[in-house]
Amino acid sequence: SSLVPAPSRSVRVASFVPRAAVDPRWIERPYWLGPDGEAGRYAALVRALEESGRVGIARWTMRSRRYAGGLLALRER
Repeated sequence: SSLVPAPSRSVRVASFVPRAAVDPRWIERPYWLGPDGEAGRYAALVRALEESGRVGIARWTMRSRRYAGGLLALRER
């Protein structure tokens, strides 16, 4: 059907907003992302998010559904 999105492994960042602009109540469930191939791009994004204190507003497709959410860089403890 044309309403079912095409499979994809990409996450597209539409914009960046200050971390304080994202209310924690909007976070339903976390997913952990890791590099898929090019670790350099992943590392650069993580570093940029950490240093800027921003959240990437992103869109992706998973299990035939489209999603929107925020990318946050969290340090492992």
